[in-house]
Amino acid sequence: MIILTKLNGECVTVNNRQIEYIEQIPESKITMMNGRYHIVRESPQEIIEKVTQFNQEIVSGIKVEVNYSMDPTTIIGIVAGFGFILFGIMSGGELANFWDPGSVLIVIGGTFSAVIASFPLDKLKKMGKHMTKLISGKKFQPEPVIETIIEFAQMARKDGLLVLEEKANELEDPFFKKGILLVVDAMEAEKVREILENEVGSMIERHDGEVAIYDKASSYAPAFGMIGTLVGLVNMLKSMDLSSGSSSNLGVSMATALVTTFYGCILANLLFGPIAKKLRIRNDEEVIYKQVIIEGVVGIQAGDNPKVLKEKLVSLLHQTNQQKILNGEEGGGGKSKKSKK
Repeated sequence: MIILTKLNGECVTVNNRQIEYIEQIPESKITMMNGRYHIVRESPQEIIEKVTQFNQEIVSGIKVEVNYSMDPTTIIGIVAGFGFILFGIMSGGELANFWDPGSVLIVIGGTFSAVIASFPLDKLKKMGKHMTKLISGKKFQPEPVIETIIEFAQMARKDGLLVLEEKANELEDPFFKKGILLVVDAMEAEKVREILENEVGSMIERHDGEVAIYDKASSYAPAFGMIGTLVGLVNMLKSMDLSSGSSSNLGVSMATALVTTFYGCILANLLFGPIAKKLRIRNDEEVIYKQVIIEGVVGIQAGDNPKVLKEKLVSLLHQTNQQKILNGEEGGGGKSKKSKK
């Protein structure tokens, strides 16, 4: 959308994607695709510059939306979970009853040791980046990409695929850029799809390897909790002497032994499990984002009608996002502009 000035000085917002052509009479008359028109003070050249600037902002905006969003739900959920557990403990007993340094060492130390033994160092070193994924917002936004694809489809139908080479070099997303350049290089559609889908497949395998770290930790933690419980039970039974009346301490010793199982369940269900689930969600978001790009790039190469292509791409999104895009005027496919004098 661009903002222009009417002859009476009022501002008017024009959907630049619906402009059919511009005339100078001597004011500028903008005729829309629905037959309506606007008469504005700006010259045809100024209008074209505004449209160009707006389109550039869309292209550069593919990644702009990524940088400043944040998703605190994982942190909030984990902190709230620990808070509720602590509240439950303190409302019915003493917090000191659930603290045992030996049990902590067995569960946490054993779990992380098993994880280290299960995965190579190059994967373990990326765990810090996984934490960034957890707190960052939805990184891959397919909606602005669809707008850019429709704009590219319009340009390709009007001026040919080679005109997209310059636009591709402006893209910040390497996957999107690669797809457009493959099309510009006149590579066969099946080959373009194969190359891009292979890259997505490799990405999914890489992400599955990252999630596996937390899946394994989620299964190791309860197991080491049970190991700690067994260790406590063995020590309790070895030291128990019924003839001296030590059975009076049986309840205390049993409680201490069970604390390790408690620790293991918390780690598995309140820490490692949610982390694995959130990473899977981030993977699904990226897969959908790249599927949109693949279908869009192939559609551009095939010369699909931009309106049909848009409906095809929107169908890949969640139903709520589909309605938001299809019902909005800004969601319309870009149209070429021409100036008459």
